[in-house]
Amino acid sequence: MSKVILLKENGKVSEVEYTSELEKTLEDNNCHLCWDSCANVNPNVCPKICDKYKKYINRYDFITDGYQIVDGDGRIKSFVVSGCKKYEQEPPREKLTAKESERIRKLKENFRTLYFGADSIEDAYIIQESLEKRGLITNIRGKKYPDEVINKMKIRKRNR
Repeated sequence: MSKVILLKENGKVSEVEYTSELEKTLEDNNCHLCWDSCANVNPNVCPKICDKYKKYINRYDFITDGYQIVDGDGRIKSFVVSGCKKYEQEPPREKLTAKESERIRKLKENFRTLYFGADSIEDAYIIQESLEKRGLITNIRGKKYPDEVINKMKIRKRNR
């Protein structure tokens, strides 16, 4: 079996021979509802999200439009849903005030300090950095520490 595209339009599935041009066209013309704006992107609500191993698109009756790219071994390489009976627009998020943002930042710092058993946020960053360097934890977001924290960390290390 060669690479194919399973295309679902208005509930009907068709198998189309894969071409990179067709894939590009599908990517450009389809919005993936699951991750962009669906309020039901929750394993308790959506069977597609709940499934650890995705099934072929024809097995999900509630999906009306979308496509899958399936490799020669039958593995699903891409799964985009552009029409769904379970889709529910996520309500717009309220913009936080500067005071609310600052409060959340402080709460996160307090949590980090408690989590790493540190006396200060700088110590928490030092402990976190040490654990990351030893491979005991990973920085999943790939974010760097704020410059002011790095500078404080360097000063504390020199003073030890």
